[in-house]
Amino acid sequence: MQKATELVENISSQSNGLYISADSARRKANGYLTASVSLFIKADNPLFIPAAPPRWRMTTFLRLRGHGRVATIGFIDVNAQTREVVALTETQIEEMKGRAQDAVASIEFSTAAAS
Repeated sequence: MQKATELVENISSQSNGLYISADSARRKANGYLTASVSLFIKADNPLFIPAAPPRWRMTTFLRLRGHGRVATIGFIDVNAQTREVVALTETQIEEMKGRAQDAVASIEFSTAAAS
């Protein structure tokens, strides 16, 4: 049985190398998230979606210094052929920010309760 990483490498090398790597897509998504959403929201776990156009879909998560990964807050896609991020709508951005704020509030609440 193929390992998941081998399967992803095989998929991303199809069509004579026309697809970008999962790591390249993740880096592009992280740049977009930093510029458009928040410095503290990152992308990981790329999953190849063989759609038209093919894309890499990643989970987005809130990462805080001293707490690490706090909460998964959404998804972001990167076109696997052009390396362009599929732009998030204003509604999606606001929903991500809202989930991040809720996650932060729960950390503050649990810290206050422990005092």
